[in-house]
Amino acid sequence: MRVLVGYARAVTRLGPPDAVCRRVSRKRCRLQALHPSPSPWYTPFQVKDISIGYHAKAGTPDSLLEHTSSGSVTDFSINGISMPEAGYNALIAGTYNVPVLFAAGDRSLCEQITTLLGEVETVPVKEGIGAAAVSLHPEVTRERIRAGVEKALHRLDDVEPYRLEAPYTLVVKLKSEETVNKGSHYPGVKRTGEWELTYSSDDFLEIMLAFSYVRR
Repeated sequence: MRVLVGYARAVTRLGPPDAVCRRVSRKRCRLQALHPSPSPWYTPFQVKDISIGYHAKAGTPDSLLEHTSSGSVTDFSINGISMPEAGYNALIAGTYNVPVLFAAGDRSLCEQITTLLGEVETVPVKEGIGAAAVSLHPEVTRERIRAGVEKALHRLDDVEPYRLEAPYTLVVKLKSEETVNKGSHYPGVKRTGEWELTYSSDDFLEIMLAFSYVRR
């Protein structure tokens, strides 16, 4: 089994990638640790998605490090559904028939994940208080994540990939006129609000390509 671990540095302090595999307790596990918001082309090589150290979307109250992609994005929605990075990464994975098995992060992120994906195993390791947080002890965090991943791995046949029906309509809200103006020149993108851009496609990877440009 190859395990995709997204952004495994801020919350869990699990150590180097080989340590994550040891804590998952699967001798045949192979791990690929990725930068936040991985490119769509990473995903075909994954079998199952385990997301550790994720954060809530931009604008989430009582959430630590809340943001969506770059600091210029205030909201990302697909077909009217506002979602965090973990949501659109789940959609990328879903295009390759890859389900999300597990996610760990702060409580707000876990709530957003279960709202989007349903009965996915999650482990909240901290709870925000304004811009601060009450965090579990690192050793407790590691043990809870280990137990949660093991539980998730026993539910492989119960978890379905996350998908939405095409066509897809992306609506991105940004923070500056400069960013919006630049993004509006991407082929097919329309300016639909003061600082809002919209793009539609039947191909979700085309949606993400457009997003990778307009968010800058």
